[in-house]
Amino acid sequence: MKDRYGRNIDYMRLSVTDRCNLSCDYCSAGKKDTGTNPLSKDQILAIASAASSAGITKFKLTGGEPLMRSDLPEIIKSIKSLPGVVSVTLTTNGVLLSDKCEELKDAGIDLINVSIDTCDKKEYQTLTGSDKLTKVIEGIRACIANGIRVRINTVNRGSKTDVISLVKFADSLDVDLRFIELMPIGKARDMKGSPNLDIMKTLENEFGTGTEDEAKGNGPARYFSFPKLKIRVGFISALGEGFCDECNRLRVTSDGKLKPCLCFGDVIDLNGALKLEAGTREEALVKLIKEAVDSKPERHTFGTPDGITETRGMDYIGG
Repeated sequence: MKDRYGRNIDYMRLSVTDRCNLSCDYCSAGKKDTGTNPLSKDQILAIASAASSAGITKFKLTGGEPLMRSDLPEIIKSIKSLPGVVSVTLTTNGVLLSDKCEELKDAGIDLINVSIDTCDKKEYQTLTGSDKLTKVIEGIRACIANGIRVRINTVNRGSKTDVISLVKFADSLDVDLRFIELMPIGKARDMKGSPNLDIMKTLENEFGTGTEDEAKGNGPARYFSFPKLKIRVGFISALGEGFCDECNRLRVTSDGKLKPCLCFGDVIDLNGALKLEAGTREEALVKLIKEAVDSKPERHTFGTPDGITETRGMDYIGG
């Protein structure tokens, strides 16, 4: 699908729950293991089927914490079987990963992003309200042993980000790592991150000059190789560099709201269409998805706080 600016929209981030078993301050509203009623499995699959019919080929399942859904493997397997779908990936905090990795492999998951913002156990507990870092690492190792591609996501929290330790930690696991600039959404609007460019300078001082890798993933990350590292390091720099010209995504919240852009509070409610009979439901959903594509703004306004109209946290929207 092409939007008004000629961008090819082929990627959907689908939040399957806003519940989470951690409480990272920049993401959640402090509501551990609670949340609204999420979309049912059938509703999620109806949205995915319509999205596939409209031209979406890549899906990312997010939350909250997606692995808190017992039916997640069934959802993955069903989306993988839709016509035209080339990848289904997952973002998780990894706490439940060691228990679920075999089911995820059997379901056909293509890639798992694991969110880790520090490799220091004490800092991890302070940040997340949990002492589960060892369990998360066990999950990563279990996935690697089962042949599942894994990548670490780290939110760039400015001076709080221990860049060198995190990269060495990822390199010891032989898992690529991406630094994501702190998005000024929800509680994070009052927090201070820093440009990924600062991290790049730190890495080059420690590991040598970075060389950009032409291979990209589903999203806007730029990847670099360094002489002293086995792994690649990626950067998602929505604020420092901006990537609106290449934006290819839509987002669906856990309660069925379709977001054309993360920055703005504008949504298209899919719930009415989801209540229709099967014969007319997909047609209605496809129409709403195309409407969302047509309404995508040219670019975000994260650089001007007054221009950000989204007030909800990432746990609600889908991280």
